[in-house]
Amino acid sequence: MVQRAGSQYSRPQLPANVRQRLVAVQKSHDPVEIAALARMLDGSVRRELRPTTVTGLEVSRLVTRPGAAAAGDSVRSRRHLQRKLWRIMRGMRQRDAGQYLSVCEVLLAGYDDAGVSDGVALLDSYVLMHVLFHDSAVVRCTSSGWVLVSGASLSDLQWSPAFPQVWTGAAEILWRLTQTAGSRVVRRWAALGLRVVGVSQLQVELSEITELFGRSESGDAELAFALLVKSGFAGRLSLTEALSVLAGLSQCVRSDAAVGLRLQSQIEDAGGCELISDGVLQSLILLLPHTGLGAFVWDHLQGRRRSGLDWLLPLLDCADERIGREVQEHLNERRQLCAGAEVWLRLLGVCSPVAAAWQLQRMAEPEVRAVISELLSGPQGPQLVRAMWNFWQRSVEQPRLPLGFRRLALQQAGGRVRQEPGELWGFEPLLCSALGSRLAGLRNAALQWLAVGVNEGWLSAGTEVAGVELH
Repeated sequence: MVQRAGSQYSRPQLPANVRQRLVAVQKSHDPVEIAALARMLDGSVRRELRPTTVTGLEVSRLVTRPGAAAAGDSVRSRRHLQRKLWRIMRGMRQRDAGQYLSVCEVLLAGYDDAGVSDGVALLDSYVLMHVLFHDSAVVRCTSSGWVLVSGASLSDLQWSPAFPQVWTGAAEILWRLTQTAGSRVVRRWAALGLRVVGVSQLQVELSEITELFGRSESGDAELAFALLVKSGFAGRLSLTEALSVLAGLSQCVRSDAAVGLRLQSQIEDAGGCELISDGVLQSLILLLPHTGLGAFVWDHLQGRRRSGLDWLLPLLDCADERIGREVQEHLNERRQLCAGAEVWLRLLGVCSPVAAAWQLQRMAEPEVRAVISELLSGPQGPQLVRAMWNFWQRSVEQPRLPLGFRRLALQQAGGRVRQEPGELWGFEPLLCSALGSRLAGLRNAALQWLAVGVNEGWLSAGTEVAGVELH
């Protein structure tokens, strides 16, 4: 956001010895002093947006505010001091690139969001703009300061520093800036820079990568993902660990297909999915099902030869319909492995409409009902009974599940309570949900089960269920 006319800026008077300090720093090359002078001069001239008319169209122009400089210290003089300091830094780079980078690190770490609070404040930061965006095609430096190129936006700014070749080996400095810089602009720039110069030489801890994922900016998330892959952590994490580390990824990426493609490119550039653990691949499918990355990862995950169901069961509730359908098809192919109570507890815990529909169809098959009966008589029978009733309840209440499947859930629940009237505790709340539905077909099915219950005696006449008195 940019400030319009009338905004208030702090206009501190420059120290009387500022020129002497500039002369001294040409000899000392003290990075702390150079950084202090740069930040002081960057805030010494402020402009504002003023509306004007050009060929009949109303546009806004950046105009230097009257009285922006103290008496006896003109705006022109301050512009001269800004240019002089940048010449000092430029000369330093020609003599000693390492020294230039040291100065830049101290300088950039000292900016904060208050000093670069909006678009105009950024453009008015003369030295900062040179360091960060000197080579950008989006902005240009004029005698009255930095301005946007016609038709461009500050959001178009990318990694375009002065002397980009100097930054090629500066990954450690850029990494520190992503962690310590007080300005969001600087942190974003440093993150973009790391994606350009590469992160293979960085030595980072998993906790630092996790913290980076926790930020709300997609640039940070993409950098964190690159670090996760390049560092080798992506090849070792379990699903639980991966979900914890990558938790912030879905918050800032969501369904951004462009970001999904960039993350996919990072995986391919690093050697492909072969270097990434099942746990990380599973977490990407669950967290980013709609970016295109989920489908890419799923195709690779299927290609890994393995036995058992451990790679499939965590994906039962995947929000992508295609992936969810194919997970269920794989389960049907491995039906002989679905005879254990632990597997059935996972199958009954699904919430997504796709998974619920498949599970309801599976439970309608005679051979599956025989497996369930056997499991219910085992030591985990009570736990399975409750899981089964919870599953039917969720299915009846699931608004995105087609009516036919919601009625099927009601039918299966009714059949169960006819066999086991002692489980009426599970059927009554389910019946209440169906009777309160806005779908006439579901309400009618519930009324039919009310009648069956009264006729067969497992529902008592005179009892009121969801406002309906039974007779």
